[in-house]
Amino acid sequence: MKKISWILVFVVVISLLSGCSFYPGKKTPTKNPSPSATPWKYEENTPDSETEDIPTEEPLPTAEPTPKSDFGRTITFDGFVITVNKSYLFTTVKNQFSEQNGKDVIELPVHVKNIGDETNHLNTFEYTFFGPKGTELDNVSAYFDNDIFRAGDLRSGAEYDTYFHLLYEGDGSYFIEFDDWSSKIELEFDITKS
Repeated sequence: MKKISWILVFVVVISLLSGCSFYPGKKTPTKNPSPSATPWKYEENTPDSETEDIPTEEPLPTAEPTPKSDFGRTITFDGFVITVNKSYLFTTVKNQFSEQNGKDVIELPVHVKNIGDETNHLNTFEYTFFGPKGTELDNVSAYFDNDIFRAGDLRSGAEYDTYFHLLYEGDGSYFIEFDDWSSKIELEFDITKS
């Protein structure tokens, strides 16, 4: 009697599994359109290529990377509103006593406005220049009279136009990193000499 009950349980379980929707290879009954054939036939659950459109994945067109440019972007940093303009120029270090003598320099125009409550200036220790190689550039600010280093203080609400000077080390992306320990902002500029 035990053998018969186990066989019966086995047959019931197999019957249930073959009828479940999660069972792989389940057959789905569909009506046969032909009246002379059997009333039901079983088909595999596979997409019918004649009736269903299966979307094919096409490769996206590759485009040249767009150079990053923060020219014209306005940032607020350490009580100043700062905007670097795109009309950059090239100049040269002219100091016979400097190891930088004769090297090319990018002259980036910058607009600075003091929005703080006190007279202040942009601290040269709070910004750093990086070249396309990702390395920090030597500071050449002292060699140029029109550099922000020499621009002086601004009273509250006052503003001026001046320049950042960065050593040129080839075409590519240059960065200015502003960091006053409480906030950090990075600007990126795509520079080409030709």
